[in-house]
Amino acid sequence: MAVKSASPVHLWPRSPSLDPLQISIRQGSLADLDVMLDIGLAAFPMDPQWDYRFPYRWTYPRDTRKFTRMRYREFLENKDGRWMVLFAECLDPENPLRIKAMAFAVWEIINISDQKFLRAEQGTEKCW
Repeated sequence: MAVKSASPVHLWPRSPSLDPLQISIRQGSLADLDVMLDIGLAAFPMDPQWDYRFPYRWTYPRDTRKFTRMRYREFLENKDGRWMVLFAECLDPENPLRIKAMAFAVWEIINISDQKFLRAEQGTEKCW
């Protein structure tokens, strides 16, 4: 039997003014590089692996920004069809006439595509 909590638990504070139906998802482009960088540099230091990847980020913040920007550019340019970048957007609470990116996600899709085509070649799955 499942135990039900008396009150829902939320990891992040919920905005009473943000309706989930007002969030839109779209594919990223190179024009999103700066906003992607700002979101990433603000959010990822909470991830423990960030300390491993950038142990001197406080000493060399420009280097952290430079090399993170280079990596994000690689994701957005997607020269080899390896990456998928999506952005979640909503109306900017400070300027309701403007849409603002609030999050992004990066997926490495080349392995998914390769596996699907391999199964298609073997006759175990249709390509489309």
